Amino acid sequence: MFKYLAGIGAGAGILGMLAFRDIVEDLPKHPSKTYKQRDPSQIDKIVIHHSAWPDGTPEDYAKLHIDTHDWAGIGYHFVIQKSGIIYQTNRISTQSNHVGEENPYAIGLCLTGNFEEEKPTTIQLTSAKALVAFLKLRYGIWEVGPHGRYRNTSCPGRYMPDF
Repeated sequence: MFKYLAGIGAGAGILGMLAFRDIVEDLPKHPSKTYKQRDPSQIDKIVIHHSAWPDGTPEDYAKLHIDTHDWAGIGYHFVIQKSGIIYQTNRISTQSNHVGEENPYAIGLCLTGNFEEEKPTTIQLTSAKALVAFLKLRYGIWEVGPHGRYRNTSCPGRYMPDF
């Protein structure tokens, strides 16, 4: 079920052979709400999050976002597990909820873990940095920042290094 990102377009060589799985259609969705769509040319930033849970899955985050926040679905565009596997959870053209007023312009990337209490795994950071490099090249994005830069939050935690 895993695809590998090499060969998916301009800049894919940056990603090498990282494990990638597109689960956009498999995740829980709100029964009546949908996210707006946007032109990818609007995107000017990548926002880094942590799940704030030591473990969890994209399905867990989708259920939380729907049941607790009453959102249309998962708020992130990508989730990276501690194993380094990258899950695409929303299309880039989806204006999801993850960073307030910046949502129309941002791609949300979440790493599983509570980085107030632990450090991301080495493979997780390797995958995240490769994905960020690919997205920057593919979409002409130069701004990459922690969630806390845009909202009053400690996310993605004190142990998350800068990108």
